[in-house]
Amino acid sequence: MTNKSIDNAIAAPKTYASEEAFHTLFTNLRREDPVHWTEPDDYRPFWTVSKHADIAEIERQNELFINDPRLTLTTIETERKVKATIC
Repeated sequence: MTNKSIDNAIAAPKTYASEEAFHTLFTNLRREDPVHWTEPDDYRPFWTVSKHADIAEIERQNELFINDPRLTLTTIETERKVKATIC
């Protein structure tokens, strides 16, 4: 699997609809690249953190790590539409 296909799989709803696909993807990430810079098509880039211990450590360090302003994964086009309705 190429980085681009991994990145697109992380963002794809169908990955989460298939228990096997989900577990295969994240098992491989935990083993090979547990803190993965993710650049899926049509989305802004983000970090994918796949190990529980790493997630717990990040959660404890609010002064270093933020999840704002994006709390959910949405496409760039959706972000534009939301912004247009607000402004």
